[in-house]
Formats: sequence, C-alpha cells, structure tokens
Amino acid sequence: MKRKLLLMGFIFSLISMSASLYAQQMENGWPMYFKTAWSYQWSGGAWVQQGRIKPTYDANKHLVSAVAQANISGTWISAERWTLTYNSNGQLWVNLDEKFDGTKWNKYQIDSSSYNTDGTCKSKLVYRTVSGVMTKMFLNNYYYNSNKVLTFNHEVDWNTTTNSWENDDNYYYYYNANGSLDRINDSNWIGKWAMWRRDTVNYNADNSVKEVVSQALTSGVWTNVSKITFDSATVTGIAAEEKLNGVAHIYPNPSTGMLQIVLPAGVKEAEISIYDISGRLVMHLPKQSSSMYSVPFSLASLKAGSYFLVCTTNEGLLNAQLIRQ
Repeated sequence: MKRKLLLMGFIFSLISMSASLYAQQMENGWPMYFKTAWSYQWSGGAWVQQGRIKPTYDANKHLVSAVAQANISGTWISAERWTLTYNSNGQLWVNLDEKFDGTKWNKYQIDSSSYNTDGTCKSKLVYRTVSGVMTKMFLNNYYYNSNKVLTFNHEVDWNTTTNSWENDDNYYYYYNANGSLDRINDSNWIGKWAMWRRDTVNYNADNSVKEVVSQALTSGVWTNVSKITFDSATVTGIAAEEKLNGVAHIYPNPSTGMLQIVLPAGVKEAEISIYDISGRLVMHLPKQSSSMYSVPFSLASLKAGSYFLVCTTNEGLLNAQLIRQ
C-alpha cells in the first residue's frame, strides 16, 4: 500500500496515450511538462509546504530526470532522484529511483514497463532494494477503453512467502467532459475491496493542471492528506532551460562486445553504471577523466540482452538503453 502523491514516494510512471486530449498528463494526473512541483501536507487545518521536485527534459521533450528536495532551515536539500530511459519507440522503458544518504546516491527502486501493440502501456514491474538486494515488489496492469484512454489500473504485491502475486490496490480513472483527467479513486484490498483514497485534479483557467489533491476516506468523510501544485512550462521552452540533455550517445548499439560513449562538451569526469532489466548492477566503471571514455571498453562480461546505462557526470546525469548482442 503506498501513495504516489507524497514527495518521497512519487514515481514518474508515464503512460503512452495516443489520444491528444490525454497526451499532456501523466498517469497520476500530473501535467507532462512543468517547471517545479511543490509538495504540501495537510496539518492543523492548513496546507504546510514540505518540498519541491525539479524536472529535467531532453531535446525530444522527454522527462529524463527529476530531483526531490526538502527545505531544511531555508536550504534546499536533495533527497531523491529519478532517471528515466526510453526505448526506440520513445516509450518509457526503465525508471531508476535513488535516495541520497547525505554523501552518495543509493539505488532504491527500478520500474520497467512493457507495451501493447497499439502503443499503450501494458504493465509496469517494480523492484525495490531490500537488505541490499533488488527484490520484486509490485506489478501494475493497465486497462483502456476503445479510445485507448486509461480507465483502470490493477496493482498486485509479490508475496515472498508464497511466491505469488496478491491484490493490493485498484485505481479507477474518471474524466471531465473535455477529456481531462478529473479524479482517481483508490480501493485497497483488505479481504475485500474498500475505497480509502482519492486524488482530484484541479485546473487553471487555461485548462493547465493547477494541483492534484489527495484525500483519505475516514469514517465516511473525505479529509485532506497532501497535494502537489505546479509551475507550468511550455513544451517549446523546456530543453533550453536544462544544463545537460539526459541521453547518452553510445555506439555501436546494439553492441557485439565493445562500447564507446560520447560525452558532451563541458563534462570533465564521469562514472558508468550498467543495470540489467531486473535492476541488478552488472558493470561499474569508477569515476575518471572523461577523456578515458573516448577509448572503447569491453562488454564481454555481459550476456546478450537489454541493459540500462547510467552515466553520472560533473554536469548531470546521462542515460541510455543498451542492447548487447
């Protein structure tokens, strides 16, 4: 059981929808493009600010990373970050979630998505670090109407005792007359399905997303829990605001054994981590001068398959999908 609207628990799980009315919203009601998201908790009858999320977009308008920060004594402290990688069709493939412990970023969760032939997201498998090991946690299965609009999300948890999936949450999606997402109702499994949360999307006059408010059902009454508000961003103005695009240029890809990484100008040092589809770290190249990456390096230790490459540099994060033949 979990809430996606809380700052530290937010997962950027994007759903590829072809209908134009829904193309500018994420699965949880957030706008696809925003400058900053601000997190609030309901306390003492008022909204209390908790933190913010700063996104990064690439030249293709893909959300490639985001950092969650908390305001500690007037200073913004980074606490969590997400790095997203897309497949050759431009669909979200892997989302890496890391938490900052004060000195370094630690891998916390990895989501991998699969797609239907019509381009809609079919499922999302979630692994999470437990006692230092990436462990299977959740599976989301998505369902759509005849217009390929998301209407239902069934989430199950992996039971390590029985080695089987068990019911967790059902999410129901409701839309306004103009096609914008209005509300997400969340039913939790407690031996039966019971409504316990809802997220309501509120809009500005121009129909851009203003806020998403989360409420809990307590003794039959809806009460405020948390909300996210947004500073809007135009699609055309996003890429120019960022210091470093989020996609690493690697070749040859697919690779039969050797790989070379082309780093942007300004990058002085970098370290490379390569993960398999389950989120297991399978190769790591420690931090070194960027000039060292101008020489191809061997992938002989990797089996054939798909991998997720993360390049951490002095200028920011880069990532790429890697195919090992």
